[in-house]
Amino acid sequence: ERSWLLERGGQWIKGKSFDGFAPLGPYLVTADEVPSPQALELICRVNGEVMQHDSSEDMIFDVYHLIHYLSRFMTLHPG
Repeated sequence: ERSWLLERGGQWIKGKSFDGFAPLGPYLVTADEVPSPQALELICRVNGEVMQHDSSEDMIFDVYHLIHYLSRFMTLHPG
């Protein structure tokens, strides 16, 4: 959806994340499964090797802001 991306600016994720565009995620979990979203361990592995390791408390935007922003252009489902 190039028009959405180009007309509104920002990251490429907007143009690739409309409902039905991808076979996977994003998904949300319920609040009882994540008691503190600002204290999550974040790990990126490629072929089993850790490439990045950090915490959600170090992010520029908090989790609540990111959910608010993403829900403007994609449907988020619990799961």
